[in-house]
Amino acid sequence: MLYSCTLVENIVELRGPIYYPSRSDGWQVISFVMTCVFFGGARLDVDEHYARKDKTGPTRTILRNCTFQYFDEARHLVFLLDTHGCDVPLDQPRHIHPRRHEVRLEDGDPALNGFSLRGFTFLEAFTLVQNHLKGDKLPWE
Repeated sequence: MLYSCTLVENIVELRGPIYYPSRSDGWQVISFVMTCVFFGGARLDVDEHYARKDKTGPTRTILRNCTFQYFDEARHLVFLLDTHGCDVPLDQPRHIHPRRHEVRLEDGDPALNGFSLRGFTFLEAFTLVQNHLKGDKLPWE
């Protein structure tokens, strides 16, 4: 998918998905790390990890720890969506920092114009970046 996108200049780093201990041994952690540079110099950094808890119990809780950072060609932050290094349930909404780290929009904030952060994944981040590079405004702009 990434290499078929005409906007991608280079995948600087790509690790994953990596399963620990292994996929066949009933993974405990899945890790995916990527840095993608687009033509013109914009960059998307992805750091996404999933951890399975209570593997032997009646329910298997999967938690996620993620950071998606998008920088423009001048290396200014366009958006940062993250969990601040915490493992959170998959259905827990994230928050986003548009343009500056000190601004924080929670899911449901009117400034998001109806855009939901619930279940936000790499694919949503990549789609936002592609659309922005094609000239579309971000949902909160």
